Amino acid sequence: MCFSFVMALALASYLTLCTRTLQLSSRNVNGGHAIELAESGMEDALWSLNKNTWTGWTIVGTTATKTTTGFTYDNGVTGSITTTVTNYNVTGATRVLTVTGTTTMGDGTTSSRTLSSSTVPAALFVNAVAGTTSTVAFSSAGSADSYDSSLGDYTAQTPGFSAFIASSAVATSSATVSLVNAQIKGYAASLYSGGPSYSSSAQLLGPTTPGGTKIDTSRISTSPYQPVFDLKTPTGTGTTLFNPTTNTTVTIGVSSDTSPRLYYCSGLDMTGTTKVIVKWSGATGHDRRRRFLYRPSRRHPLFPSQRHRQPRSVHDR
Repeated sequence: MCFSFVMALALASYLTLCTRTLQLSSRNVNGGHAIELAESGMEDALWSLNKNTWTGWTIVGTTATKTTTGFTYDNGVTGSITTTVTNYNVTGATRVLTVTGTTTMGDGTTSSRTLSSSTVPAALFVNAVAGTTSTVAFSSAGSADSYDSSLGDYTAQTPGFSAFIASSAVATSSATVSLVNAQIKGYAASLYSGGPSYSSSAQLLGPTTPGGTKIDTSRISTSPYQPVFDLKTPTGTGTTLFNPTTNTTVTIGVSSDTSPRLYYCSGLDMTGTTKVIVKWSGATGHDRRRRFLYRPSRRHPLFPSQRHRQPRSVHDR
């Protein structure tokens, strides 16, 4: 009798343990599904922000919300996504994304995971020098670095080490980014698996690159990114931009402009230390002084998909 009681107690304890283990395992699996759903919702929100398309969203004031259902998993588990974007259309404000992924089991038990992030419009110039379909070559020296222009001129700041030299050209049997005697404080990105080609005196450095290291391999990427913009043919009256005199500086645009400023130019032959500085107002509502300094030594238009050759000094601001 006592033996039967002990066996029954042991069996009941074992069954309870198995049940709890199964429940814990199911909870972990469903929690993983919930995270995947939340990540999908985050991607959906970023797509809507980038495309400024809000079809299917519920808009209340400056807040956009969306609930997506129809996800199914094994054992009768279903999933849903609830996404909220605060300040979705407020110029100059930080957008706050909150996404909750939820899985519901057949017995009604739910498991939820929430992701939250903030976002602002990306900078117009994401690279110091880049090509979309062609190579980027520093064929005889040059330098690139980055800094925050809102804090003053480049000479008064610590190097930012965030200048990207990138090429999205289709990878072949040779490098699509070439650094000959170039001094790059930042990164080199291309689709070529072997990374950039470089001379013995070239440098690719970061703030923590060990002394004596010329090419920091941790700052070589195979994921270049260069946005491609829709081209619009300019019309209307504008200002003629003449070919600058060698070793001079030309400034176009005004940081306080609130409307487009049009310039007509047949080409720029920027040799030696010739510089062109472009100023424009911030795209986020409040006026921010932005400048893009370009100082190459070969004749070519300032156009994102052209081949960039031999810049003498590029500061990504």
